[in-house]
Amino acid sequence: MVEICDRYLEKWSELGEFTWFPLMKQMTFALASALLLGSQPGEETERLSKLFTQLTQGLFAFPLPFPWTTYSKALKARDQLLDQIETAIQERRQNPRNDALGLLIQSRDESGNALSEAEIKVQALLMLFAGHETTTSMLISLAMSLAQYPDVWQKARAEQEAISSETLTFEHLKQMPYLAQILKEIERLYPPVGGGFRGVVKPFNFQGYHVPAGWKVLYQMKRAHQDSNIYPHPEQFDPDRFSPERNENKKVEYSLVGFGGGPRIFGSFCPDGNENICRSFTAKLSLGIVAQSRLNNGANSHPSPAFWSTSETLETLIFYRRPCYFKALLFEYSWY
Repeated sequence: MVEICDRYLEKWSELGEFTWFPLMKQMTFALASALLLGSQPGEETERLSKLFTQLTQGLFAFPLPFPWTTYSKALKARDQLLDQIETAIQERRQNPRNDALGLLIQSRDESGNALSEAEIKVQALLMLFAGHETTTSMLISLAMSLAQYPDVWQKARAEQEAISSETLTFEHLKQMPYLAQILKEIERLYPPVGGGFRGVVKPFNFQGYHVPAGWKVLYQMKRAHQDSNIYPHPEQFDPDRFSPERNENKKVEYSLVGFGGGPRIFGSFCPDGNENICRSFTAKLSLGIVAQSRLNNGANSHPSPAFWSTSETLETLIFYRRPCYFKALLFEYSWY
């Protein structure tokens, strides 16, 4: 992973001015693909990255089943990606490995049943999707914020320059408390997705509504992250709100849920046992952005809309009783 990051950072340093989003997306996909499928960066990974771009363009397209439509192109891209994953599954069965795909193949439930090949393919596709889209969003927001707030940028660079070693280790991450504060503030202010679904295990009442077990609940991150009872002046970019002296997110449980309420930290692609990999990836990339890249000072200008990673979603909590499909045709997946 470090080698992949270094390769991309070196390439970017030679470009001068460039549009960061598509390049960042290529790199995060290369990392996710290496972790999940064991792919090596190169022409094949770039081809798969382009297929994923076609797939995501169809997520919110009108579902017209004609060959020239964005939706049909997304379906075609999905099928090619699933074919690639199927090939990787067959190779992994012949040559077992302990990467994420290997863990999916080896996993068993409490009755000893394995996932079917169709289930493995869908889960792998979802993991690839989640593993680079949200990470790209967060890192682009990092680049934007450092350009907007030069004082934060300089303080972060000073922290990086104090680390003399060029080889990043997990111990070095403990020496980056300010970088961790910046990333948490970016997660709070610019969550990579608008919300998430959770299944209701036990019935409960919420603001006069009765929610029975079995329903799906959509929670909205923006409302939690900009609650002034938890975060004073929530509209302000202030990494120090996560300093040891303030720790505003510790006031209430689940008040910082950019990547859900579980153990994942600053990364969306964390197979079991690989949380350190996620931390190392984000810290390594962030270190490169802060210490090596040359950002224009954009503190007094409004950023390009292409930089914005927040989603304008519903401002209220919504309860679903009927089946909720998230582009089932694209992912062959639905939850009830």
